[in-house]
Amino acid sequence: MESSPHNPFAPPQAKVTDAGASVPGSRIKALVLGGLVDVGGTTLVGIPVVIADGSLSGMSRAQVAAEALQTSTPIFWLLTVLGLFFSTLGGYVCARIAKRDELRLGLLQGSVLALFGFLVGSATHSVVVNLMFALMTLAFVVLGARIGHDRNLRRALGEQKELTH
Repeated sequence: MESSPHNPFAPPQAKVTDAGASVPGSRIKALVLGGLVDVGGTTLVGIPVVIADGSLSGMSRAQVAAEALQTSTPIFWLLTVLGLFFSTLGGYVCARIAKRDELRLGLLQGSVLALFGFLVGSATHSVVVNLMFALMTLAFVVLGARIGHDRNLRRALGEQKELTH
């Protein structure tokens, strides 16, 4: 339906865009929220998985906790995959909020989370296993930051293209 200036019921013809979409956010906010997504998501999903595994197998709480920490069990590897997913998501969230210095912030966030994981895991795993998981955490956070960086770049180029047309 064509709009005309004489039709008061016609929709407006102006291009509408989200003006604040490409404005960079706070780096601190990006790091904190990205870290919370990683740690919080891993925890919130991991606890029910461990409880369900214990309920299905009829184990006591102590047995469930011991099994979840043994690197040879399927539940450990499921928790690892879930944790790495949330590490990637946390890096992505950090990059999408910051909209600048995404890879640098991803390295910073990943390093802090890897160190945190290394310290927490030192009581239950060998140094080699701990180091492997710390490096995996770092890599997956940076991967998420890279995906977020690419998304930010595509968004900025799309907005720039809209402005030139």
